[in-house]
Amino acid sequence: MKKALTLLMMLFGSYILIAQPCIPGAYTNAGIYPDSAAGLPVATVNVPYNTVITVVVPTDTIMFGSPLTIDSIGVVSVTGFPAGFTYSSNPANGYIHGGSSGCVLITGTASQAQVGSYPINISLESWVNAIPSGFVDVKNGYYTLVIQDVVGSHEINISEPENINYPNPFRTETSISFIAQANEEAILTIFNNIGQVVHTQKIQTIRGLNKINLNLNLEYGIYNYTVTGPSLRLSGKMSSGN
Repeated sequence: MKKALTLLMMLFGSYILIAQPCIPGAYTNAGIYPDSAAGLPVATVNVPYNTVITVVVPTDTIMFGSPLTIDSIGVVSVTGFPAGFTYSSNPANGYIHGGSSGCVLITGTASQAQVGSYPINISLESWVNAIPSGFVDVKNGYYTLVIQDVVGSHEINISEPENINYPNPFRTETSISFIAQANEEAILTIFNNIGQVVHTQKIQTIRGLNKINLNLNLEYGIYNYTVTGPSLRLSGKMSSGN
């Protein structure tokens, strides 16, 4: 009976972890990360966009000259995105307890017509001493989401025979083959199903057929990958059978 209960608890815990849209970054100082100076990563037309904002809430603060215990700070809204972009929070209701961290996952795919800059507004509500403070901090234009065109690039279709991930599914070893239009430095990035980067590496492409051999230790599941360079945009899916 005890073993059965332990197994159920493990399965339930795994379900909760998988259901989370994002996992907060390992920051300790109170604040929003990345900050407004670092800004959001640039989005590129027709390339799936996934980025995580981490919010670290302090345990207390000073308001009107008096120390107050922070119960929670809520991410009330994140607005200003172009059509097709959205966000989800962890915790799901957006309210993060004092002394802990939460996150917001931004996802979307930009179209050619959306090239440009978009000021992003974040509204935060604080609860102190077990009551709502009534204070809503609206950070207008805290971030700017920049969407860039794929200028002078060659968009590679993963369905072409030369652009394959094999074997797929795989256990630890697999390879990605593709055609490049130039000799250049590119970056391979692999994301899990909640948008977290699980592997990244620089590669040097040559004009013509390229092959990236990988030895990975990934959890069981489906992953997205991109290979990006000055004249290269490649994306696809791979499945780990571990």
